[in-house]
Amino acid sequence: MRTTEPKIFASDRNVWLAERRKGIGASEIPILLGLSGYSSPIELYLSKVYENAAEEMSEAASWGLLLEDAIAEEFGRRLELRTEKFGYIVRHAEFRFLFATPDHVAHDGAMKVPIQVKTTGVFNDGEWQDGAPMRVVAQVHQEMMCLGSNYGYAVCLIGGQKMVWQRIERNENLCTEIASAGSRFWQHVQDREPPQFDVTDLSRRVSKLLWPESDGSVAMIKDAAHIDIIANWRRWARVEKEAHESRETLYDQVLAIVGPHERVLLPSGAYITAKSFVKPEYVVRAHTERPLRYYEPKDRRAK
Repeated sequence: MRTTEPKIFASDRNVWLAERRKGIGASEIPILLGLSGYSSPIELYLSKVYENAAEEMSEAASWGLLLEDAIAEEFGRRLELRTEKFGYIVRHAEFRFLFATPDHVAHDGAMKVPIQVKTTGVFNDGEWQDGAPMRVVAQVHQEMMCLGSNYGYAVCLIGGQKMVWQRIERNENLCTEIASAGSRFWQHVQDREPPQFDVTDLSRRVSKLLWPESDGSVAMIKDAAHIDIIANWRRWARVEKEAHESRETLYDQVLAIVGPHERVLLPSGAYITAKSFVKPEYVVRAHTERPLRYYEPKDRRAK
């Protein structure tokens, strides 16, 4: 599959976020292939149809972005590759909803070879032991599809001190799977029809986006799995309430033990502080809430 030259330049995060709502990025395709443990197709769908649905960048991701250039430069030096920072959004020539923003590229003649740079903690070392994780392999494949490359690289700095990498050869079967999954998903976005999802896929944030307000209707829940979820919610709500009440009682008792002291010492060497401070006043902005409340049938409440 041949591609056209990049026409869109992502110079800052706001431009990139606005542009990625117009398609499926290479970092998002693992979600549609069931390779991501961090998100679901319904969450991805909402990020495309709701302008403010995208989450803020985490601190770990911010550090990864800051280290990206240094990692790519050192990787190129070790493999004696001619590399450069890419920074462009490039779309697939045929499937225009598929796009990529390769971190860096290496040059192999006229071909641009994507270099996907990652950072991770030392506890995730095993994840890269046998090569790049499949979610990264899928991401690099979409970058290859958009650039028209035959291979790409995934490089990862583990724990800030160990660099590993893998050359990833293009697999046309995976490319076909990416195009197929992307096509099905993008049709949902165009039709404004959410993809199928299970309640276990939904976070509170996603539910608020799907159903910001109640519609006044009444529904009967018959699904046994859903009834079990509600029963578990009620059980943990009771546990939490009992724990909160116990904690508050003990807090009052400890406060009485501390008395006027700012610090009290314990035989173990531990200590408790009770410093005075003025809590600033703040105003909560008006917003819609949908609190869950559970009611027993009237005949049970009477007993």
